[in-house]
Parts: sequence; structure tokens; C-alpha cells
Amino acid sequence: HIIPQKLKIITEVQTLNDMQKLPGAINWVRPLLGITNEELHPLFQLLKGDPAWNSK
Repeated sequence: HIIPQKLKIITEVQTLNDMQKLPGAINWVRPLLGITNEELHPLFQLLKGDPAWNSK
């Protein structure tokens, strides 16, 4: 018996780290939505940024 994890997307983004959590949420539903890694590549490139967890 498998129960899917709840999907929570932060709507009040204050740091780059907040925004970098988005791909993790997308990866949970990506196979169900038919989204490929190639389609997500531009988003991943945009979110690379400064690795400091609190950078803005």
C-alpha cells in the first residue's frame, strides 16, 4: 500500500533556497504530468544561483 506524499509549493518566496525547493516538488509529480528532464533543464539552470541557503 503506497500513499503519495503531499505536494506543498511555497507561495511566499523570500530566498533562492525557497525557490530551489520547487524542482524537488516538481520531481514528485513529473512522471504523472509527463514532464521530461529536458523540459525542466532551463528551470534548473535558472535556479543554480548562489549556493548560500539565504541568498536573495
